[in-house]
Amino acid sequence: MELLHDLALQIPWLFYRTDQWVDGLENYASNDSNRGKISDPPKQQLETALSLLNDYWAVFDQMEEWQNNWKASEQGPLYWYSGTPMPSKVIEVDPVCIPSFPDETYQVRFQNTQKAGLAATFWSFKLELLIGMIKLQRNLFGTQVESLEQNLAMAKETSSLILQTAPYLTSCFEGAVASKAALRATRRYFELGALKQDFDSPLTSMRA
Repeated sequence: MELLHDLALQIPWLFYRTDQWVDGLENYASNDSNRGKISDPPKQQLETALSLLNDYWAVFDQMEEWQNNWKASEQGPLYWYSGTPMPSKVIEVDPVCIPSFPDETYQVRFQNTQKAGLAATFWSFKLELLIGMIKLQRNLFGTQVESLEQNLAMAKETSSLILQTAPYLTSCFEGAVASKAALRATRRYFELGALKQDFDSPLTSMRA
């Protein structure tokens, strides 16, 4: 858990650099418009954005490696869906956090609350990284279309896992506390979609 949080400590700095880059791009577009012309941003800004994306991917890959190591250390699966039989390798299940929702469709189950909270924490960090990359890629003028689509798909999948974990985590106090950060990340993801125009390139909107 400590290593996961150590990796996540890099995320706020990535967000800060992303906001700085987007602000600089908006200022450039505004100044260019005032001069009566619209042009692409300087090559240096694009290179900065691509370098920042590489930094995002470096942290993302480290977190994926952390998850793979966690999976390898477990006797059974990290989680399973409520619609499938309990895995045979799961010897016992936490008797405290038992979801009481009448509809168990699309719920993710865990062996115990600690593992559920750890999974939700990992997914929240992963989703935050994807949100940052999507914000950058939406301002790169079509040069990141394929990668953007992949990140959007991963963000959708990750947010779905968090939401499907919520019934389990919110069924007991310890789980409810662990779910807060993950649900906040999910809300940010949905805001990203609802406010898509805010993340589009300012130059693109001026050309429209």
